[in-house]
Amino acid sequence: MHRSQGAAAVGVITGMRAEARCLPTDNGGDPVWPRCSGARSDAAEAHARALIAAGARRLVSFGLAGGLDPGLATGTVVIPGWVQDGGVQWATDRARSDAVRTACARLGFAITGTMAGPVGIAGVDAPVAHAGAKSGLRARSGAVACDMESHRVARTAGGAGVPFTVVRVVADAAGTSIPPSALIGIGADGSVRPLAVLGAVCRDPSQIAGLWRAARDSGRAMAVLRRLGAAGLF
Repeated sequence: MHRSQGAAAVGVITGMRAEARCLPTDNGGDPVWPRCSGARSDAAEAHARALIAAGARRLVSFGLAGGLDPGLATGTVVIPGWVQDGGVQWATDRARSDAVRTACARLGFAITGTMAGPVGIAGVDAPVAHAGAKSGLRARSGAVACDMESHRVARTAGGAGVPFTVVRVVADAAGTSIPPSALIGIGADGSVRPLAVLGAVCRDPSQIAGLWRAARDSGRAMAVLRRLGAAGLF
């Protein structure tokens, strides 16, 4: 990673390698620097700090999210106006967020959040797997979705005075619970661990239906994420 002359580098933090692969190498001439946290919040914060130190002019939290608002279907694009980080709310870059929302609407993406009424996303340090836990987080935070990277990106960018945005796609809807086997499927480097998932299912075959549903929903959401990346909507 290096500073680019005459260009404003965009640092993009994802939880999984598959999410990072949705990104182009540049965005309107600005180089894109992807970093993958391996679905670990502390790693997301470390990457955010390193990207800023290396010269990134803005940061983006990009990837899948868990739905908290029962009205959001799998595949809905969430472009929040604020990120809930414990007891702190960090405002996203309004101009950039508004531009991405407008472009998404023009291109026919299902989106939530408008310029008049921005929505929020909640940051968590551990997966929110069960529908009941999602409902509780929705009540406490007022957010429409959650993920494990955005709050650490927001905290780091906000503290450094660097603009940031969040572009997420709902994978598991609010009323959906994720089986334990799906939660162990991501390695520390963000890669998929199919053998770990297979082992968990062999020990508890009752998870198969939930795992199939999670894979189906994630696949649908990833298809939307690839379109967003290809269109430079981040």
